[in-house]
Amino acid sequence: MKLVDINTTDDVFSGEYLYHAPSGLMVLCGHLDEENQTIKVLASGRTMVDHVTRFKKVQLSAEEHRAHATRCKGCGG
Repeated sequence: MKLVDINTTDDVFSGEYLYHAPSGLMVLCGHLDEENQTIKVLASGRTMVDHVTRFKKVQLSAEEHRAHATRCKGCGG
């Protein structure tokens, strides 16, 4: 797993997991405010708003992505 710096809200999408550097938490991205360059996230059951530069994007290698990818049990795959 590699953490990549985020410069603008164009690099982030809602529903994506991010790393919040000051708190050391993995958070779920919610609302992106392009005007103020802030991101509203869900962290430990509560919402939080902070500047884009305080977050890092989580980038998995191809092997890590395959290891975490699961299939539904209904199709038996």
